[in-house]
Amino acid sequence: MRADDNFLPKDASNIVAATLRNCRKLLGEAQTRGRGISQAAAWMPTLADDLMALGLPPEMDLDKTMAQYAEQLVQARRTLKAVGIL
Repeated sequence: MRADDNFLPKDASNIVAATLRNCRKLLGEAQTRGRGISQAAAWMPTLADDLMALGLPPEMDLDKTMAQYAEQLVQARRTLKAVGIL
């Protein structure tokens, strides 16, 4: 996605960050419910390690980033509707 000219670098990073946030949430829920995950499999890297592995700043606040990205998408949709594209 980052190599695709159809995506701005910031949008690609936001999509990667959103995916990471959702995956970590799902894994956390599965561990909480004990869905057959062994203790060894229950280990998860730190958020900072995941962020660095994905080329994102390790200090990124995922919740804040996603809130900002959601607002950006809402504004973009309003603009596109206003000009008749959506």
